[in-house]
Amino acid sequence: MADEELLEQHKKDFSEDYSATEEQRDKSNEEFRFFTVPGGQWEGFLEDHYQNRSKLELDQTSDYVYRTYGQWTQNRIGITYSPDDDKTTDSDADILNGLYRKDFRRNNGVVAIDNAVLEVMGAGTGAFHIATEYVDKESVDDDRMRVVFRPIHNAYSMVAWDSTAKRIDKADAKRCTVVHEYSKDAFMREYPDLPLSSAVRPNDRRLFNWTTKTGVYVAERYEVKKEKAIAYIFQNPLTGKTENLTSKHNEERETIAEAKRQGMELSRKKEIERQYVVKSIFYGDGFIKKNVRIQGKYIPIIPLYGYRAYIDGAEFFHGLVRKRMDAQRLFNMEVSLVAENAATANKRIPLFTEEQMERVKNLWATDISKKNYLLADPVYDKQGNIQHLGPTGYLEPPVMDENTRSLIELTSNFIGTGTGGSPQDTIDPDASGKAINAILKRVDLNVQPIIENIATGLKWAGEVYRAIAADIHTEHGKARVLAEDGTESMVTLMELSMDTETGEPTTTNDLSKGRFEVVVDTGPAYETKREETVETLKDILSSLDPNHPYYSAVLGLLIENLDGPGIDDLRDYVKRDLLIKGVKKPETDEDQAVLDSLNQEDPQDELIEAATQQQLAEAESLIAKSEKDYATAELNRAKAVDTVEDIGRKKIETLSNVLAR
Repeated sequence: MADEELLEQHKKDFSEDYSATEEQRDKSNEEFRFFTVPGGQWEGFLEDHYQNRSKLELDQTSDYVYRTYGQWTQNRIGITYSPDDDKTTDSDADILNGLYRKDFRRNNGVVAIDNAVLEVMGAGTGAFHIATEYVDKESVDDDRMRVVFRPIHNAYSMVAWDSTAKRIDKADAKRCTVVHEYSKDAFMREYPDLPLSSAVRPNDRRLFNWTTKTGVYVAERYEVKKEKAIAYIFQNPLTGKTENLTSKHNEERETIAEAKRQGMELSRKKEIERQYVVKSIFYGDGFIKKNVRIQGKYIPIIPLYGYRAYIDGAEFFHGLVRKRMDAQRLFNMEVSLVAENAATANKRIPLFTEEQMERVKNLWATDISKKNYLLADPVYDKQGNIQHLGPTGYLEPPVMDENTRSLIELTSNFIGTGTGGSPQDTIDPDASGKAINAILKRVDLNVQPIIENIATGLKWAGEVYRAIAADIHTEHGKARVLAEDGTESMVTLMELSMDTETGEPTTTNDLSKGRFEVVVDTGPAYETKREETVETLKDILSSLDPNHPYYSAVLGLLIENLDGPGIDDLRDYVKRDLLIKGVKKPETDEDQAVLDSLNQEDPQDELIEAATQQQLAEAESLIAKSEKDYATAELNRAKAVDTVEDIGRKKIETLSNVLAR
């Protein structure tokens, strides 16, 4: 397809996708402006009816949004990975978790997701972008890449999803278009060789802004592609080990020939389908980039939704404000009317005849608003008698009728019931950390569906991140990872090692292999968890006797979880002690190095052992020599005894012979 035809097709796709939810987008824009923009609660149909009238905003809705958003910041949803088959180890999952935490913390993760969540609560939908960039953009030789998180502002009008996609995470979408707005000067600086021409123009409510200046729009389109391939399973006849090779249909002969040259035999083959994503950037007159393949195999735009439903073939969504906008408008109208009447109404104005005011009318004209009463002439009848001394009547100020008063109260109660009103909880400053955290963790059940929908979107974000990470971490090298407690360490990716069973080289810490389950956890941040841990350990420690065998272990864990200036050295010492005692398992390479160092033999120990063995050998030699000398002495003594006995026998025999004579 020619570039001109492809460009028109992309514009047509955007128009089709955008118009499918155009009404919802306009309502989201109106909803978001309603609680953020000054005067936003009077925009629209009220604008013409209240020209040159007081338009007060006694906002009772934005507090609800920001309070719920504050609960989110106290209990953000985290993403973790766990092994999903017997071939994937806990160590593989720990590495992936460490890489995600590092990229998320260093590369704008909190800002991107928080912006999307605020738009979810205020407009019903939000989105963020998981992108890649070079670690060193200025280096020619450094090809390392990293994952970054980018916010998408006003996603309700700037992101158009495939209109046929029905899943809330848009995992089934075949395309997605993101619109970027430039001022004219910014566009000319970014693309100096291109004419000013917008690819598309999304709807907005700029007519209510102080300025209606528009810019130039550039569209960024992501499209899912699939390609057929053949997977070949070869077997080494000597080792019995199998190896998988994949190629396109037209490369089948070359793949088989290469494997046979390596001594492999074809076992079987299977036709598979591989997915990838291409990216195009276009403006009104042409392409800036066209069909560039990107890392990962999923569209890297992550949608989040508030309240959402799919009805009669159409998608409907809204945030916390839309269902309460009419009540807020009515409340503003009632209060503005009462305030307007109060501001323009005078005191009770007495009414007089012209006869009563003839001599003092100038005094009344200048001082009626400053004094409670003034002088007036009496009225005489025909006989000269005083007929009337006081005013003939009073001009009463307007009084708020009972229906208006009841309507204001009813409207205020309705808004308060829907939004929860002002927080009723007061936190006791003397309360324990667990009690305070219990209050902070409590979430209004009205917004629980929003939290669940956000969790669904972030779960899909975990899948998208993992696919991208597997594509950019493909070479042997060191990578920095981040533990849950914020400590950093280094791991070696694509590390070559020897298979102990086959004796053949193998690769470990390969993110492209293995299967992982993405787990989303709605709960407090690590700092809050650590505070809870400290409180729990304090309770345990208070119940243990100092001589209890577990006392030192609990105390060590308590010290390790404490935070404050000047205790880092103590914490490191305690951590080492806990590792040595086996109370704490190694979590990083540094922890494992501590344990490995304990198992290594010290050269001094070898010298001492050698000296000890030499002394033992010398002692055994002396003992052996002593035993030998003792045996010789015993033999000599026995011989001496025999000699003496022999001499004695001979003397006895001689004496007997003498006596016998």
